[in-house]
Amino acid sequence: MAPSPRGRLPVGPRAGINLRIWFNAVVGMHGKELSSATMADGSEIPASFMRRCGEIIEEESIQFRWEKGDMLILDNLATLHGRCPSLPPRRVLVATCK
Repeated sequence: MAPSPRGRLPVGPRAGINLRIWFNAVVGMHGKELSSATMADGSEIPASFMRRCGEIIEEESIQFRWEKGDMLILDNLATLHGRCPSLPPRRVLVATCK
């Protein structure tokens, strides 16, 4: 999805489904040096808004324990994903496909 005009958060149709999705890392990047997300008028996104977004993400999150042989496949545009800190040793095997 291309960057949206005038700094608006990108929301758009998703091919193959009749839903609009929000695809953005604004919560994870808020307050960081490389963050360029702003309100449509160019003003800073209010901290209270960012806190509420973080609360919603936490409320909607699920956590699970990985077991040997587990594999996860997800739609990178339709699923907000991340991870909590892990204990060493951590081994990452990743493949991406189109």
